[in-house]
Amino acid sequence: MHVGHHDINLDWIIGNHTQKETKMSNPYQIRYDTLNMAKEILDKQYDMQMELAWKAMDMYKENTKEAMDAYQKYIPKAITPEAIKENADKLYEFVTEKK
Repeated sequence: MHVGHHDINLDWIIGNHTQKETKMSNPYQIRYDTLNMAKEILDKQYDMQMELAWKAMDMYKENTKEAMDAYQKYIPKAITPEAIKENADKLYEFVTEKK
């Protein structure tokens, strides 16, 4: 079963944290914000790749086989919780990096 990229709710990953703080965030808020940012980045990439797939398919609208080949070549994979966590880990490195 493929999960649509907008169907993933981050609240189940680390709990329901809806309060936005204007002062320094605690570690849980930083983790939540990092996961949220990672998901937003992946959502944007997914949307851009989907648009590219539709444009590629539209270029070949006269030839069904070429249109489907172009669509299949550019169609993005569904975003998974694992992909969100992997992307968040990359972003979180910045937070924990010591210079």
